[in-house]
Amino acid sequence: MNGNILTLNIESDAFKNMRGDFDKVLKRTLGNMQVKESDEATLTLKISIKLEEVTVPDFDSDVQDAVKKVHKPRFDHKCSSVMQIKTEESGSFKGEYELVWDEDAQDFVMKPIDNGQGSLFDGEDGNVIQADYVEVDESPDALPDAKPKLMPPAEEDFDDYEYEEETI
Repeated sequence: MNGNILTLNIESDAFKNMRGDFDKVLKRTLGNMQVKESDEATLTLKISIKLEEVTVPDFDSDVQDAVKKVHKPRFDHKCSSVMQIKTEESGSFKGEYELVWDEDAQDFVMKPIDNGQGSLFDGEDGNVIQADYVEVDESPDALPDAKPKLMPPAEEDFDDYEYEEETI
């Protein structure tokens, strides 16, 4: 019977399957890290121990049909890995705008901040002239860029949009 005694330490045959499972998870994780170009992972080994009290025959006793209570151990293991792959892009919208409430639209809008600089389309009071159309002098004496243009925000006002993906 002494040949079946298992010493309880990590090298014990009692934990042979656990070590094999851990090695499988380790190899699989390292392979996935190379394929997915991840530079970080976490391996977890969890061992749950339960002791069940049972009654067994006591063959060392001189009393016939003697029994004794023993603790029967159970070791459950779970090996797992978590590899984080995080793809992230970020940016912002910025510019010389102010946030204001638009009564007509009943919504917040961003309008250019008045920096005191006038433009060809400003009225005498400094407000932008509102019109359905603008007459343009196309005579040879007119300025070449006198035609009104609808200008979108400058490209530097738009950085990349924010995007985040996480795979576990």
